[in-house]
Amino acid sequence: MIKYLITCENLYSCKNKLENQVQEYLRTQDRSIIANTQIEQFKQMIVDEINAINAKHPRCKAIRSEWWNSDRNEDASRQTWILSFAGASICNFKALAGEEVEI
Repeated sequence: MIKYLITCENLYSCKNKLENQVQEYLRTQDRSIIANTQIEQFKQMIVDEINAINAKHPRCKAIRSEWWNSDRNEDASRQTWILSFAGASICNFKALAGEEVEI
């Protein structure tokens, strides 16, 4: 079964409270495991939460976020997803696909 490992790497310096709060939220998701059947819901949840944080900080320039696929893998269930931030350097936030292995 395909699962996704969520990683939050290379944390950058925040320039305002909005970026700080988004970064703190994304760090809570670091090293999470998400089932293949739940990845679309997870991606939407992240974008919705960032939009909610944007609404709490109306004086700051809103952080626009969107998911993009970095793989040219034809198998849609094994693709790596990366969250990009327009106009802000928050962190490198990825959903890495992999097979579950029993040890």
